[in-house]
Amino acid sequence: MKKILFFIAITCLTNFVNAQWQFAGMGGKSIHCFTARGTTIFSGTTGNGVFYSENTDTIWVAVDSGLTAPYINAMATCGNNVFAGTGDGVFLLTNSDSSWVAVDSGLTSHNISAMTVIGSNIYAGCFQLFLSTNNGTNWTLNSTDNFDYLTALASNGSDLFAVSEWQSGSGGLSGVFKKASGDSTFTEILNFFAAKKLAVSDSNIFVCGYSNIIYKSNDGGTTWITETTDHSAGYYNVYSILINDTNVFVGLNNGKVFLSSFHDTSWTDISNGLPNEPISALLVSGSYLYAGTGYHSGVWKRSLSEIMGITELDKLNDIDIYPNPATDLLYIEFSPNSEIQILNIEGQIIKNLISAENNTTFDISAFARGMYFVKVKNENGIAVKKLVKE
Repeated sequence: MKKILFFIAITCLTNFVNAQWQFAGMGGKSIHCFTARGTTIFSGTTGNGVFYSENTDTIWVAVDSGLTAPYINAMATCGNNVFAGTGDGVFLLTNSDSSWVAVDSGLTSHNISAMTVIGSNIYAGCFQLFLSTNNGTNWTLNSTDNFDYLTALASNGSDLFAVSEWQSGSGGLSGVFKKASGDSTFTEILNFFAAKKLAVSDSNIFVCGYSNIIYKSNDGGTTWITETTDHSAGYYNVYSILINDTNVFVGLNNGKVFLSSFHDTSWTDISNGLPNEPISALLVSGSYLYAGTGYHSGVWKRSLSEIMGITELDKLNDIDIYPNPATDLLYIEFSPNSEIQILNIEGQIIKNLISAENNTTFDISAFARGMYFVKVKNENGIAVKKLVKE
């Protein structure tokens, strides 16, 4: 039996429906990017430098001494070192320093628009891609490719992925690209000239941009499908994207945040309480999801357990559901004398059964595609597993 990681009560589902985002500070600031060093969150702004918060409870402290450019295009963390990419190069903030230090030796272009870290390797670039293996002390050209304008870099731990935004007349690469470790050139994996951001985990890739379309690949970029978060919302742009565990969050230019997962084809609106401004950055730190807004409304946060309708608890170890995702028949194994329920994302009971046996089968072929919860209650407690209906 697989160990259950999710504990839930009806009150949690009620809280999920009624709960909303909370203001977390930085009012009057436009947020462009986030990074985190341990429990400390750093926020890169558009025109106001960098701020950090250690308690994420509306208290932010400016840390811009040494920065020569107040527009922060990208941020990354490598160990205890925080890096900021700006139009004036890369800057480093160590754990023991209170001032930024320029680290740009070897950079032939000082306009840095995207950054990522793989182990101790730090990648940064805009029109070309550079690599530092010594915390920014020296940079070398990592690819012979010329890009229109790099807007995102990401990695699955081995391969490097890049998004280059199309720029009229520049003549560089635009679209979504992949480069294996040791290669000197990128290979195009998606011809999407409106691409802006991507998120990667293992072979799962999500790409979004100046379009209401989200591209998804579950095989490393070989094949793609397209999804939209909300068909009724009309035309909009997807500004930010984040993978946390198997969950995928996207932020839109209309103040909306949606949730899906690797093998789910539906998107759930989790925007209750957010201002109607572009969601330009997303970050998970601790037990919260943070959203940065692009038009001076600062940072907002929401509890992950509240969003998912669940909190983790190693309470029951005698329940299993399969297959998951499922299309028609769902098999559930559990302890005898249990109550089994299937609930939708709003906490409504769709199926209910009290069984003296240790297994049962539900026909879910008529269920709409999307996310559900399987709840089992017995004398040992209450447990829930997330279910995806395809």
